[in-house]
Amino acid sequence: MRIGNCILTLAGCIVAFGGMQVAQVADGAEGDKGPAPRPAVSSLPKIPSELHNALQDRNFAEAVTLIDELAAKKGQADVDYLMYLKGMAL
Repeated sequence: MRIGNCILTLAGCIVAFGGMQVAQVADGAEGDKGPAPRPAVSSLPKIPSELHNALQDRNFAEAVTLIDELAAKKGQADVDYLMYLKGMAL
C-alpha cells in the first residue's frame, strides 16, 4: 500500500513539473526569437571566474590572494563583498 502511494506521488510530481516546463517555454517564446532572457538569480556582485574557482576548490590561500589583488584596484565598486568573501575564506 505504501509503495502505491509513493508511485502516485512521484507520478503527480512528474506531471506537475512537466506542466511547469511547458508553461515556461510558452511564456518565454516569442516567434522565432527564442525564449526571453532569464532574470538574474541573485543580486550579488559578479566575481572573476578565477576567484570563484579558487573558492569552489577550497583553495583558500589563492582566493585570499586574488581578493587582495581585486580590492587593491582603484575604483573597485564591491570591496565590501570582497572583504566578506575574504573573511569566509580565512
